[in-house]
Amino acid sequence: VRAAKTIADERAVIQKESASIRASFREESGDHSVRRNNVAKLLYLFTLGERTHFGQIECLKLLASPRFADKRLGHLATSLLLDENQEVLTLVTNSLQNDLAHSNQYVVGLALCTLGNIASIEMSRDLFQQVEACVNTSNPYIRRKAALCAMRICRKVPDLKEHFVDKVSNLLADRNHGVQLCGLTLATSFCEADEEEDADGDEDIVEKFKIFVPNLVKTLKALATSGYAPEHDVTGISDPFVQVKILRFLRALATGDAHVSEQINDILAQVATNTDSSKNVGNSILYEAVLTILDIEADSGLRVLGVNILGKFLSNRDNNIRYVALNTLIKVVAIEPNAVQRHRNTILECLRDPDISIRRRALELSFTLINESNVRVLIRELLAFLEVADNEFKPTMTSQIGIAADKFAPNKRWHVDTMLRVLTLAGNYVKEPIMSSFIRLVATTPELQTYAVQKLYINLKKDITQESLTQAGAWCIGEYGDALLRGGQYEEEELVREVKQHELIDLFTTILNSNHATQVSTEYIVTALVKLTTRLSDPAQLDRIRRLLEVHQTSLDVEVQQRAVEYTNLFSYDQIRSGVLEKMPPPQIKEESRVLGAATTTKKAKAANRKSRVVKPTEQDLLFDLMDTPPTTTPAAGGASNTDLLADILGGTSSPPTSTSPGPQQSQAASIMDLFSQGPAQPVGSPAPVMGGSNMDLMSSMSAVATPPPQAQATPQAPAGLPVYDNNGLNVSFQIQRNAEGLVQVIGRFRNSGPGPLSNVGLQAAVPKTQKLQLMAISSTDVGPGAEATQRMIVSGAKGVSAATTSEDRVRAFVCRRSDGPGELDRAVLIWPMFSSGGGVDLYAYDDKASLSDLGAGIHPSIPPTSDSGANINSQNQMYQPRTGPVTLKYSHFLVRLPQVRAYTSTFRNMGKEPGETSTSHTERTAAQPRDSTLHSVTLVRVNAVNEEIRLFRLGVKEGSRIEFLPGQWLDTYVPGVPKAGGFTLTSPPSKAVLPRSAYLELAVQKSPANPAAAWLWDQPVDDDENEDPSQVEKKPEIQVRVGGSFVWPPPGIADLASLRRIVFIAGGVGVNPLMSIVSHLAGGIEGKGGCPYNVQFMYSTKVPSSASPPEESGEGSHLDSEKILFMERLAAIFGREKVRGQMRLFLTGLGPGTASGESVLQCNEMDVPFQRRRMGLEDVAEALGPEAERGDALVYVCGIPSMTDELVESLTSKSRLNLRPERVLCEKWW
Repeated sequence: VRAAKTIADERAVIQKESASIRASFREESGDHSVRRNNVAKLLYLFTLGERTHFGQIECLKLLASPRFADKRLGHLATSLLLDENQEVLTLVTNSLQNDLAHSNQYVVGLALCTLGNIASIEMSRDLFQQVEACVNTSNPYIRRKAALCAMRICRKVPDLKEHFVDKVSNLLADRNHGVQLCGLTLATSFCEADEEEDADGDEDIVEKFKIFVPNLVKTLKALATSGYAPEHDVTGISDPFVQVKILRFLRALATGDAHVSEQINDILAQVATNTDSSKNVGNSILYEAVLTILDIEADSGLRVLGVNILGKFLSNRDNNIRYVALNTLIKVVAIEPNAVQRHRNTILECLRDPDISIRRRALELSFTLINESNVRVLIRELLAFLEVADNEFKPTMTSQIGIAADKFAPNKRWHVDTMLRVLTLAGNYVKEPIMSSFIRLVATTPELQTYAVQKLYINLKKDITQESLTQAGAWCIGEYGDALLRGGQYEEEELVREVKQHELIDLFTTILNSNHATQVSTEYIVTALVKLTTRLSDPAQLDRIRRLLEVHQTSLDVEVQQRAVEYTNLFSYDQIRSGVLEKMPPPQIKEESRVLGAATTTKKAKAANRKSRVVKPTEQDLLFDLMDTPPTTTPAAGGASNTDLLADILGGTSSPPTSTSPGPQQSQAASIMDLFSQGPAQPVGSPAPVMGGSNMDLMSSMSAVATPPPQAQATPQAPAGLPVYDNNGLNVSFQIQRNAEGLVQVIGRFRNSGPGPLSNVGLQAAVPKTQKLQLMAISSTDVGPGAEATQRMIVSGAKGVSAATTSEDRVRAFVCRRSDGPGELDRAVLIWPMFSSGGGVDLYAYDDKASLSDLGAGIHPSIPPTSDSGANINSQNQMYQPRTGPVTLKYSHFLVRLPQVRAYTSTFRNMGKEPGETSTSHTERTAAQPRDSTLHSVTLVRVNAVNEEIRLFRLGVKEGSRIEFLPGQWLDTYVPGVPKAGGFTLTSPPSKAVLPRSAYLELAVQKSPANPAAAWLWDQPVDDDENEDPSQVEKKPEIQVRVGGSFVWPPPGIADLASLRRIVFIAGGVGVNPLMSIVSHLAGGIEGKGGCPYNVQFMYSTKVPSSASPPEESGEGSHLDSEKILFMERLAAIFGREKVRGQMRLFLTGLGPGTASGESVLQCNEMDVPFQRRRMGLEDVAEALGPEAERGDALVYVCGIPSMTDELVESLTSKSRLNLRPERVLCEKWW
């Protein structure tokens, strides 16, 4: 056969030899050697796949021969050439029965092997007694073969198990390792068969075998710790075959049984840690140990150990070991997702493996790893692999990426970008449901429709070969072509240039005339063209569309032809065409139970079946577990109204709003009560109308000097003044005028009726959120005896709005500093609320040197009876005294709320330092710093959560406004309801504040409940969408900001920037904020110099937030989520893409207990960023400064906690250390 040169020659030789063998059989030669030769030739023909049925009888003759040589070949031929379906098999039973009783152990062994291979049900029932006798024999050679034969016949006839179950104990107790091995195989087979049987079957086999666990543990421990044994040693490991079988048997016994699992936990840990993994023999034991650990009820630490062993397998050079590791991890990811996530980078590296089977398994596992925290990183890697992947991978990849984006997209902008990338890279392999899902996403996200159609248009201009990209682009351009022609409002650098109407028609014409226009794509484009007829205004282009449709009226495709004909006829019905072709309504989004990844549920099913005999859960629970069905939840009865939500957040009451219909003409008294959030006087016994407390939350108060001038003022008619206060030498009255448009003008008159002068007089007021207040500066803050000062305020938006409220806890206050004699007595004057028992306004003067309990009898504060229990009222002299004791007060001019006693005391400068109070405010800390005199109004348009401690706040600059600042400066930030300014550093470069569209400022604010401004910002809802619907911007809150600070670029005091060669930034924690603004500015290029001419060394030391590192992980770095580390991805992009020349040096702490110092790598923005697992040291700073001879040309910025900043500045400027000139070291110390 081997000498044949062609297939025909080979077949001719085989046919000739087969004929010769038949002839020899017919001759019935008595020569046994001739029969053996002929049967041996038949075996060779069998391996070639040729027909050998004519030799079956000859096999039986050899089997019945008394010669051992004949029997050996006869049993072999019978095992191969016959099976249980052959009729001649009945003739074998008698010969096998005789051989099973033979005196020669090898003949008995041959018979057992043959019976195990070809036994039918009938033969098994006839011969099981002989097999049982062989199991009971003392000959270990026969016993081990009999055990394996018993396993085979019990698989054929499960009822026979009862005859062999009791024999297992003797087999496992045998000292011969071969017998033990076969006994373990038999016992494991019984357990596995028992698991697969129905619930009403024999269920006590596993329970019977559990008594063997202690002895098996001892045996396994002896094998794992024994020394060298020549008869059992395999490459230095004692009998690995028995170890593997014991582990497999223990797995079958412990699955679903916590008690047995507890018994074997220790030995599993010992095997997993002590087995040598340098050779494949050890790896086989480790692999079996891992499977056992993952199947039983092991503790979490042991499972993590098992996953780590699989992780080591992934780095093995043997492809087989790597394959089984990937295959096993797919099943493990649902059990220990965090442990598997640690090996994410190694798994992703397998995507580049030359072996296609490794790539396939790695890809399958990668999809199962995706979750909310890592979706950005993994999808980025998978998209990179999609670019180079084989075509056979692309259909699965596009579908899985689409499903992952649907389930875990951090925001819709990212979702759109991801799917656009998929359509661009593998549009010919995208399945219809995925493309439909993308179109539905665009249709249901109005704020991204312009962006999506722009990106689709750009990609289609570059490549028309991707079918799904063409179809999605045609659909979106047809629907939103008008938005494409208008252009978008995004701050991206790659803004779409202006698109002309003829360019859209040119694009579709190019696609239709190309070879890539499939039938479905043509249908999409034809529909898009007719849609554009209502979105384009150029008659020439409309005529081109008509001609294109007429061309397709003769299309060979019936569907395209029908569409073209109907659309052409639609031109005759202009009165209905716009209605027919208007934008489609957003489709209804239906929940889809699509599965991400391909992790099988077989193991889950088996585990559930095993546990069912132990814990006995309900059938419904098992069904839900098998089908991965989530528990049904009852939806909320209804969403709370905006009023209720705000009331819940702000702590106000939640009441239904009153009618806004106009009532009868109100008196002046009613008007002033309306202005100060008090409803009109009600008859006795009639309840006052109530408005939701959230709507009545008071706006922030700001100093009169910082208040911008009003845009419009109502013409006063000098109505009669309403007396408000007359006491302590001060008379206050209000003149109020309301016009038809709801504009209210109030003029406050302050007259000094006492003998001494009054100084620093001023008024602060607040209105509900439904109104806007403009508070002018007082005419004079110094009022002499008999003199008068006026102050004006305008309230707009009050038409048809009731200002009634039950919030008796709100307080209005103004400052009146009174000088008596040489100025020894200064007093602060407060206006308490209008809702006191008398309904008027009372003013009180507090001495800044005396406590409240020392106030004279002439000062009578009127505390509302509903005030918080945190205040005690002395009924004799009506003194207000906080529970914390007498307080020395300096002065106040702020809005306060009584129930919050601490908030009340914090509105004063507390000279006695109340517990929990900050010593100085931001304004006081930065009093000596330069600041702009102009307040700017900005809108809070977006809040992004970086981690659990830091959030980014984007402040939109209004169109027509221009806010100029230097990189590194901060903002005085006035937020609604908080009178004092908060100080927050700008993290965006100045260029972002002057963009032609969507100009913005950015702040990074740390969580700080004790900081009222920061707490207000953190109370705003997080919105990770990267685009804002312009119609929603008006609903965003407005805040007032003012620029200040001297920690800036260019550095103050250095006139010649050309003398600088190196800039070193040293950031600690959130001290990175101002440095981020500066380095972003430098990355954008220096005006007049192009790119950044300096060598930039950026040193960043920070503690890793807990959300950046999965639990139960060591701090090696590869598992860290770089997005959770403040500005990590921006810095990596700046230095990784060489936007500046230099290096980023990263120091991370808080990586977990026991983390050793050293260098690791953090994956960020598709780049590897090295970092040190320790704190920054002075030697690191010295290294960043460069050689000592060049340090005179260096500039250092330091920003961190005060202790760190002081220590570094001292070391940098000390002559005995780094010896830098003080003007070359800039630091920020107030934050």
